[in-house]
Amino acid sequence: MYVFRKISKTETSFIKGVAMLFIVFHNFSHAIPPWKGENEFGFSFQNTSSFLQLLSDKPSDFVRLFFAFFGHYGVELFFFISGYGLFLSYVNKKIRWVDFVKNHLIKLYPTYLLAICFYFLLYPLRFQQFPDLTHLKIAALDLFFLQNFFPGHYPFKLIGPWWFFSVIFQFYILFPLIMKLFHRYGIKIVILMGLLSFALVFSLSTWIFENWDYTFFQFFIGWLPVFCLGILFAWLSEFKLPLWLIILSFCLVILGNLNIYFWYFVPVAVTIFLLSAIRKLMPLTAKNERIFSIVTWTGKNSLFIFAFHPMLRHPFVMGALKYNSPVLTILLGLVFIFVSLLAAWMVKKVENKIQKRFIQPYLAKRN
Repeated sequence: MYVFRKISKTETSFIKGVAMLFIVFHNFSHAIPPWKGENEFGFSFQNTSSFLQLLSDKPSDFVRLFFAFFGHYGVELFFFISGYGLFLSYVNKKIRWVDFVKNHLIKLYPTYLLAICFYFLLYPLRFQQFPDLTHLKIAALDLFFLQNFFPGHYPFKLIGPWWFFSVIFQFYILFPLIMKLFHRYGIKIVILMGLLSFALVFSLSTWIFENWDYTFFQFFIGWLPVFCLGILFAWLSEFKLPLWLIILSFCLVILGNLNIYFWYFVPVAVTIFLLSAIRKLMPLTAKNERIFSIVTWTGKNSLFIFAFHPMLRHPFVMGALKYNSPVLTILLGLVFIFVSLLAAWMVKKVENKIQKRFIQPYLAKRN
């Protein structure tokens, strides 16, 4: 029996830090060929089969292959923490939709805009040419968080991981409505929303993909069960989480990469398992103050890391391909993480100056 207690701010930063490190190393690892893919936005047994074959052919490359296949599960933790944190922050407050969206957009947009600008500054250096009109059109979609509303690979065309920003913005638009329904009908409506979105994904995912070339995970619908789970756990505050449920969650993650019907349960299952594991291991990590502080700092600055790290990985991926050594690949991945954290620190400094110089005076005048 595991007693799930209220997640503190320090724990929140630590969980987000672990999730962010998972994502950064994943985005480095799965960019190194040969790589078939992972079961993130859809299920394919070929992805699992290819992963197992690569692992069998080169067991010394286990670390990279593991994060290439499983590292994306850090994303689920971010959606859970978003639902958990937003609920606790606003459960006793009256939410005005315009003010809520505006305030969260102000927190998100400057970093996102800086990242898009950096992409276009970096583009000529990497490709030895200036971006064409197609790139500008795609950037315009990204700029307004619209990339996910187009089929196929549109959400990933500019910078793959930026699909997340569109989904989290969708949740910012939706959250005031969720809280309005919660205050009227109670936690049952939140559970019902999670179950209905799960049923929708379970029953229509294949049809939507085959006929429209969309996946529900381009939108809030695919992630709503995890977001609602965060709200539920925040509402419960402290409760007993049975050991059998944690074990079942782990089994569902494994089965979900072997069978499509189990795959639909993976987002919720992996969230429960990873949350339990990370919170259990956190006291052990805290004994090493340096490592603990790095992980928590990573969590506190995850927005900057998430926005900028994909644009920094190319030289490290090329280095891994050149030397083709599992040990050197891990070392290059660690250096990539360090460079990503350093870049986040620098971007944060720049954004703070922009906030103080332009945004805060503007908001003060408006108020």
